[in-house]
Amino acid sequence: MFARVVPVLVMLLVAASAAAHPGHGDPGARGVLHYLSEPIHLSEPIYVLGALAVAFAVISGAGMLRRRRAAESKPDRRAPR
Repeated sequence: MFARVVPVLVMLLVAASAAAHPGHGDPGARGVLHYLSEPIHLSEPIYVLGALAVAFAVISGAGMLRRRRAAESKPDRRAPR
C-alpha cells in the first residue's frame, strides 16, 4: 500500500507547485514579501501536513489492528479460577 500512496502524494505536491502565478522567478521589489503575502502559498504546507496526518493515521491504525489481532490469537495464560 505504501508503494501506491507515495506516488499519489508526489503528484499532488507537483501539481500544487505547478499552479504558479505572476511573481514567480522575479526577485524584484517584492521578493520574500511575495511568498508571505500571497494566500496560494499556504496551500502547499497545508497539503503536506494533511498528507502526513493521513499517513500517521493509516500507519498507527494498522499497528493497532496488528497488535489487537496478535493479542486475540494468543492463548490466555492466566491461572484458572
